[in-house]
Amino acid sequence: MASRSCVMTANCLTLRLEPLANSELIAGSLCDERGTEHHFAGWLGLLTLLEQARLANRDETEAGTQEVQVASAEPSAIPEGNVERIRWSIDAADRGDLDGMLESWAPDAVLDWSNSRGFDAGVYRGHAEIRAFMMRFRGTFEEVRTELLGDPVEIEEGLFVVENISYLRGRDGIEVQARSAWLTTIRDGQTTSLTLYQTKQEALEAART
Repeated sequence: MASRSCVMTANCLTLRLEPLANSELIAGSLCDERGTEHHFAGWLGLLTLLEQARLANRDETEAGTQEVQVASAEPSAIPEGNVERIRWSIDAADRGDLDGMLESWAPDAVLDWSNSRGFDAGVYRGHAEIRAFMMRFRGTFEEVRTELLGDPVEIEEGLFVVENISYLRGRDGIEVQARSAWLTTIRDGQTTSLTLYQTKQEALEAART
């Protein structure tokens, strides 16, 4: 196990960074004022933990009034084609219309975020769990925007690989880019599963197994 190379303390938080062979990545842990250690890998994981800590230290009254903003415009009709459905769902999520996004998801859909290197890695089942996850994720950032790298690729009927870059801007103005790929399944016009992978190659290999 690599020794800790850097320790920084501020505002009751202690940040420990681990040396890695790949200088483009970072890893470490953030220890809060209660002594709880939160591990992270990658800049997105660190930014998320710092943003969570900032929100947790807000005045209780201010924190109680914080809400995730949801678009007030009436959602447009769900398109017919599967590729168009994927794009429509992403657009709805980007603008904060989680109910609109979930209109195109099956009631028992599964969102597998267990490959995430950052916030809330896990598996979420059904509309209630998926909505709660999305609200927590969006509540951490001022802006979340997803850019598709080309059209979703259909590996077999109803099974798509979606390569994308997510642009996430913290409430302090810091922006992080996270490139990933999703393996998503659409059956009878509804998304039944979406699994996050770090690379398109990983998603393609999973699709072919």
